[in-house]
Amino acid sequence: QCTWLAASMKGNIPSWGDADMWPGNARAAGYTVSDTPIVGSVGVLRAGNHVTVVTAVNDGTVTVEEGNYDYNGSIRSWTYPTDQLVYIYI
Repeated sequence: QCTWLAASMKGNIPSWGDADMWPGNARAAGYTVSDTPIVGSVGVLRAGNHVTVVTAVNDGTVTVEEGNYDYNGSIRSWTYPTDQLVYIYI
């Protein structure tokens, strides 16, 4: 249940189901889905069912806010290599 944080941080996001469904559903709804991160985009982990919000773009990494990373509802700031996520421009 990580999608609640992204939806709450970004505002009016439609119900796109589980995290792995977000890129396809976003594309179908007319949003841009890209390999290039921008601050404020929603990042979806390629290997796993997880949604984040990009807060900083660094040299080869992105810093994100993510919820429920520990299956306990916790929120954290974390850094991932850029190529580990796909980005939805919302």
